[in-house]
Amino acid sequence: MLKFALMKKIGFIVLVISLFASLALKAADTTTTTKVDPKKIEAEQKKVQSMLDKFVTSLNKDPKAYTILVEGNDVLNAYATIGKKIVVFTGLIDSLKNQSALAFVVAHELGHIEERHSINGMVRTGVLSLIGAAFFKEKTVASNVYGAAANLGSLHYSRGAEKEADMFAVAIMNKLYCNVPGKLEFFEKNAANQKSPKIAEYFSTHPLDTTRIEYLKKAITDAGCKA
Repeated sequence: MLKFALMKKIGFIVLVISLFASLALKAADTTTTTKVDPKKIEAEQKKVQSMLDKFVTSLNKDPKAYTILVEGNDVLNAYATIGKKIVVFTGLIDSLKNQSALAFVVAHELGHIEERHSINGMVRTGVLSLIGAAFFKEKTVASNVYGAAANLGSLHYSRGAEKEADMFAVAIMNKLYCNVPGKLEFFEKNAANQKSPKIAEYFSTHPLDTTRIEYLKKAITDAGCKA
């Protein structure tokens, strides 16, 4: 009975987190959304969807279950969300010269879906919140220490998920686009503009791009493929 009640609470927390996350993303998108020709959106969506379909088919899964959504937005980003959907912003598409670089980003986001990172992350956050609520009814030094430790633990977990998605992308790109160069263009551009000191990596949800380039290049070239 206690276990059922705990799971019910976790489920509720996950639902609330999902709602707030979707509202936050929607708000962020609204502030940076730009007017893009609907025909361009449609063409880009077909192109990126075909990339995703190829990846999913190579996994012996049904590509109809996975969806690409291209949004008119200047932000250089893409993200995986619940329901096997990947949102890609036109800012990212327009910034990349190499189609292999765009394909790598799509493969990375597919990795998040296949490894269930979004769901696992929400459940983890819900469990940590429940533990904190159960043990620290009031704001104390101990509760602050717990909160800080939980946040750092979550950051480390997120970085682990990012690397896992990176290596998923490497495996599938090596399989389908082994001899196509330019895969790491997105990370190389970010690294050129990245001024964060190495220590900042510990407090980031993503590995620094210079670090990512190192281990990604090694994983790609060790397999006899072009980065």
